[in-house]
Amino acid sequence: MGEKIKNKKLLLIIIAVLVVVVIAVVMLVTNKNEEENPEETESTTNWAEELADAGLSPYNTSLSAYDNAEFTVDFIDVEQGDCALVSCNDKHMLVDCGEAEYYEVVKHFLENKGVEKLDIVIVSHPHTDHMGGMSKLFNDFAIGTLIMPEIGNHKDLEISVYETFQQSLEEHSINVVYPEAEDTFSLDKADVTIIAPLRKYREINNMSVIAMVEFEGKKFLFTGDAEERAELRVLRSNVNLDCDVLKVAHHGSDSSSAEEFIKASSPEIAVISVAQSNEYNHPDGKSIRNLLKEDAEIYRTDLDGTISFYIFEDEIIRNV
Repeated sequence: MGEKIKNKKLLLIIIAVLVVVVIAVVMLVTNKNEEENPEETESTTNWAEELADAGLSPYNTSLSAYDNAEFTVDFIDVEQGDCALVSCNDKHMLVDCGEAEYYEVVKHFLENKGVEKLDIVIVSHPHTDHMGGMSKLFNDFAIGTLIMPEIGNHKDLEISVYETFQQSLEEHSINVVYPEAEDTFSLDKADVTIIAPLRKYREINNMSVIAMVEFEGKKFLFTGDAEERAELRVLRSNVNLDCDVLKVAHHGSDSSSAEEFIKASSPEIAVISVAQSNEYNHPDGKSIRNLLKEDAEIYRTDLDGTISFYIFEDEIIRNV
């Protein structure tokens, strides 16, 4: 009798072990099928569908999100100069283009991005580190509207470069607009609003076009080489300067980035276009401190190279 009970208990144990093994095998097979067929699981299906609805790939999202984003801004590294490309769907705006010697860098970047026409070009002001390569640009790309300050015969003009630039404008029959504050332009779904210049100055830097670019509530403020005098006049005009990304004026020079101006713009991100070990000692410590007071995240082309951003799900994301 005792032997029968003992055998019965052993049989029950064996059956229990077999049941556990069968359950484990079933779970393993199920998990494997889910991994091989992610579309069959609800959570993965939703994730993939959401990305697809946004025009993005579920894979390599860092690269594909930038490539497929509706709105991107690229601060192109042109050493001690300024150049930025703003793209909204298939419309493009170039803000400055650096010295002529770095034009091939700009051209290569635009071609890699598939740009054939620049719908808007902003020449913030006619200094060669901002417009030296423009005449070459006009030869290679179709230009829609060119926006620049009306300078006249200014004492600070680099005459030979400026005359070549003006001749090139005429040769290519480019439509030039001398903007006034509050003028607006459209770049597909993005809006471009002119903030300055507000008057004529003795310093060409202070004649810089200051423009706010807005897409779905996100704002990028471009400031050229505007110095404190121009910044403070803009403040007195009571325009709303609040932005998400600030292109820091005049390469971070101590002549710009007045504390009041930085506080009014209150950027989450600041971008400084500047060359490594430049002779001007840009950016200046004062400008950096004023940005840090506003908790701005600072990027610099001398340290980071070309700096690119895109917008996804109401967030500005740096493409790396």
